Amino acid sequence: MTSKITKIIITDADNTVGSKLIEIINSFENNSLVPTWFRLKLENLKDDDLWENEYLMKYDVWVNKMLDKKWKLKDIQVRDFSIQIDLELFGKSNYSELLSIISILGIDLNNVLVEDSYFGNYTP
Repeated sequence: MTSKITKIIITDADNTVGSKLIEIINSFENNSLVPTWFRLKLENLKDDDLWENEYLMKYDVWVNKMLDKKWKLKDIQVRDFSIQIDLELFGKSNYSELLSIISILGIDLNNVLVEDSYFGNYTP
């Protein structure tokens, strides 16, 4: 199966947010525990939060999506107020679990550009 590369570019995000994003993704990629603060944020989401942002999801749903993900992290670059995440996709284009992390970290999705190998460039 051929893989494709997709980039998620986040603007107007400081280094602290970049560090937290890396911490969450690496914890899952390395089969270690997801940070407690992140798990608690997902577990404590209200129905209104879920309706307001289609990418937010409860913790158990997020874990299941991460277990079934069709991408592999290639690289994360954190620069002054921008983050670029490079993903290798395997057969489909779906990374709503990453958009959930981005949303939980308080990043406005209008500041996110997805350069998708299948669907072109778009803002979620």
